[in-house]
Amino acid sequence: MKFITLGVFIPTLVFAEVEPPTTWQLNPSKVLTIPIHTEMDTLLMFPQPVTLIAGKGLTQGDGIGIVQYQQAQDARIILLRQIKQEPPVLMHVVMGTEGYSFQLVGSSQPASIIHFKSGEQTAPAVEIPEADARGASGHVDEERQAQLVRLFLGEAVLKAKIPEEYQGYRSVQSNVSTRTGNIEIRVSRVGRFDREDAIVLLAEIRGLSENNPYLSEKGLKITLAENRSYQPNYVKISKDDSSDSGVMKLTLLLIGDGKGSSLHLSPENRFGVTLDQNLSLKPNP
Repeated sequence: MKFITLGVFIPTLVFAEVEPPTTWQLNPSKVLTIPIHTEMDTLLMFPQPVTLIAGKGLTQGDGIGIVQYQQAQDARIILLRQIKQEPPVLMHVVMGTEGYSFQLVGSSQPASIIHFKSGEQTAPAVEIPEADARGASGHVDEERQAQLVRLFLGEAVLKAKIPEEYQGYRSVQSNVSTRTGNIEIRVSRVGRFDREDAIVLLAEIRGLSENNPYLSEKGLKITLAENRSYQPNYVKISKDDSSDSGVMKLTLLLIGDGKGSSLHLSPENRFGVTLDQNLSLKPNP
């Protein structure tokens, strides 16, 4: 007697282990990874209306695409669902004056709901440790202010030659942009001198029109989280010789809160620079 063995294929269903709702901090300098799935939607809730959603592989329908997205009537809400098991999709989102990037990755543990918090609006100002703040002098005259700016700009060369001037000093790279009309100011570096309770910012300004080629320190302000702004004690304006497009360089110095009181701010804060066009721009004579 001959026996015939039949092989029966039983498909295995892959169920998603859904992650509970969570809260994330938005960061325009990083790409955040969002796990998604083909069998369920992932809901994103932003603190402000989203004005642009873009990315190769995104689709609003059931057509060609890897990830389907839908923006709710409330523009702060976006729904995501994976359509195909393909490589990750990079999604770009614009909210307010900032752009954010997210990597959408298929996962058996997809996110259910992600509440986003805006780091620029909700993060409190970071202060240096109290021990580091001790000994900070209360008054810094104009000559010393100019010296601090020169030390900041010449850090790469001067720090090795006069190390005593850099005791209690540190600097960090930054990439914070603010925009007023067509004018953009981007902060690229922030330094701090603990002894003087001084913050120094290096920035560049783009978008000056031919009718307004002259920039004045009036109306320039240093901004921080929680809608805080400070009037700088010292401003140095110079043309960027490495650029032919009229880019201007700004160096701004803040002593304490700019009004005589201590502030002890850390350079790791997201400092920005804004201007009042009526006060900052001089017309072409």
